[in-house]
Amino acid sequence: MEELITKYHPEKYSSIKTIQGALFAVKCFGGEAPFFFLSVGHLNSIVIGLAVLSFRFFLYFIIKYPVWVLPVELLSGLSFALPYSAITAYACILAPEGLKSTVQGLFSTVFQGVGNVDLGSLITGYLFNEIGSSETYLVMSILALVVCCIQTITIKIMARTTTSQENSDRNSVIARITDVGLLLQTAARYRRSLSSYRVLRPVQDVFNKFRFLKSVANFLSFVHRSGARCTQHPTVRR
Repeated sequence: MEELITKYHPEKYSSIKTIQGALFAVKCFGGEAPFFFLSVGHLNSIVIGLAVLSFRFFLYFIIKYPVWVLPVELLSGLSFALPYSAITAYACILAPEGLKSTVQGLFSTVFQGVGNVDLGSLITGYLFNEIGSSETYLVMSILALVVCCIQTITIKIMARTTTSQENSDRNSVIARITDVGLLLQTAARYRRSLSSYRVLRPVQDVFNKFRFLKSVANFLSFVHRSGARCTQHPTVRR
């Protein structure tokens, strides 16, 4: 902001501190605070945050009048608060039992410490000194857009892998149900064949106590046929 005022509007230099104070007020209370309570899905929040961050950096690149920085700071909620809260919650979900706080603390250390304070300040400070603030924001905008595209592709691949695994598990369950159904059907036929032998009458009496076997076998066969039809026709949604 100081570079903008010095380069384009030196007559406004006396009001720079007022603009900077208003910037932090707009950023914290108008931009970030509401979005800490908003959720649109963990992975979706990350993609939205990267896309908005790229757009926000591009606006910084084209802005020539310092006051226009204030409305741009309203995007800080979508580019920081939304993805930050989503990643923190996602880390809690992925963490092993008993290590949730440890994983969240590790994420905050990497994000705020290594990424923001150390590497972020070092790289952007060097670029500010070498190519200027506006050009640095253009570089950061392109970089954020590239990372957003990579993240989107990664999410798509993860979704396809998860769907394939779910279909494989479903087919395995159907196969097991089919095996049980065939076993019960065989037992029911064997019971009927025993009716012609009087010497095996006690065994037949035992089978008579379990007449529900045939009904269960028919039901499981129906489940198998339904699952097979769903597998052959992927457009069918269950």
